[in-house]
Amino acid sequence: MFRFENADFFYLLIILPLMAGIWFYSRMKLKKRKEAFGTQSVIKRLIIGTLSENMIFGIFIFIVLLLILALVNPQYGLKREKVKVDKSDIFFVLDISASMNATDISPSRLEKSKRFLDQLIQTRKGDQLGLILFAGGAYLQMPMTTDYAAAQLFIRSATTDMAGTQGTVIGEAIDLAMRSTKEKNQKAIIIISDGEDHDSDAIDMAKKAADNGWNIYTIGVGSAEGQPDSCKC
Repeated sequence: MFRFENADFFYLLIILPLMAGIWFYSRMKLKKRKEAFGTQSVIKRLIIGTLSENMIFGIFIFIVLLLILALVNPQYGLKREKVKVDKSDIFFVLDISASMNATDISPSRLEKSKRFLDQLIQTRKGDQLGLILFAGGAYLQMPMTTDYAAAQLFIRSATTDMAGTQGTVIGEAIDLAMRSTKEKNQKAIIIISDGEDHDSDAIDMAKKAADNGWNIYTIGVGSAEGQPDSCKC
């Protein structure tokens, strides 16, 4: 990017032709005065614009030009500016109940969910991410962090065996997310579950979260037909 810091000083360039005109006029006038009483040999020595005089005047004009350019201060380069970027606190709330082992979605509901979250993390930049696992209870698996590699590691390691008790307490998971961050950033909860909710206060907790500035997104995983009864979950 090229710019002039003080472009208003360009108006000083007008003095250059004025100085040249004044200098030329004065030399012509001096020449005529000397021709009136000088000999031919004297006139040759006094003709307008000797080499040394022209050089001195040219150097003077050049110096004035440089001074004007210094005042204008041309600049070239990149300008650094601090830009405020809105960041978000995002809690991934992942269902690890036994039903998430169902294979109606290949390779399984849980593995499909983890792959989705892994890809979603790759699209984030600057946001803080947290992970809550839930089944019959909700567990803070990873507090808010900007270490995306760690977030991916925690998500990939999640299994249904980590659930202390079976069930699907979505309301408790939402409540835990709200209690786990006090930041004033934009806040969001992304719930991934097969929807088998055993928690009666999930809707009430979702409304409470919304009233406190949380955006809640739910992603259902599983097929319309569901898992055959013969499958071990």
